Amino acid sequence: MNYKEEEIITGSVLHVMNFIIIELLRHGFLLAMQNELKDLKDLVKAEQGNWLSEGDEPISIAAEIELLRGVEDVAVKHIVNSIDKLCQCCATYEMINNLDLIEVINNDDFNEAAETTYHYYAFTMECDGSYKSILDNLHWYYEPIDIILFHCMMQFVLNKIEVYEETTESYCNYYNTNGYEILTDNKNALLLLDLLPALTNDAENIDEYQWTIIRKNEHGKI
Repeated sequence: MNYKEEEIITGSVLHVMNFIIIELLRHGFLLAMQNELKDLKDLVKAEQGNWLSEGDEPISIAAEIELLRGVEDVAVKHIVNSIDKLCQCCATYEMINNLDLIEVINNDDFNEAAETTYHYYAFTMECDGSYKSILDNLHWYYEPIDIILFHCMMQFVLNKIEVYEETTESYCNYYNTNGYEILTDNKNALLLLDLLPALTNDAENIDEYQWTIIRKNEHGKI
């Protein structure tokens, strides 16, 4: 089926947000299984890329999110905060665009477009499996999250799929002027612009927690 660019953008962005939710969830389990959920290590293979895969069928992650919600680890709590914000954004996004979630998730064209966007910016760092290494990876993962969602926002602003150059230029200007130069009345762009600083706040909290861990290690307290 031939889709208009606008349709591909609208469908693919929902996939992109789901990709981010799944990856944050994966980091949450990797951290939680170091301590509080260590009994799940043999059951949950979160180190694998397809750890939640169930063939071609859509998956529900509600139970996994609720399990992490009960974990006391500070970093995991910040991850759950981010996931909640993304889930709320997805719900609002589906509503204002009148989307059928199952139909969108099962659409290969939307998924392919989303993977192109996501993997253009996302990167994988080495991890030795320790709590410190997983936390470090989590810290750095928030950087591509930011520009991936900014890219999606620019797709709506410019109403076209290929916005890599424009994203790079506008992203630098956005942070040089506290974001005030992005002026748009597009409902989807505005929704993502509201989400960006909320996730940045979680990233800053994780960064602060990471430095707390580093300082404690330097003083031999943990």
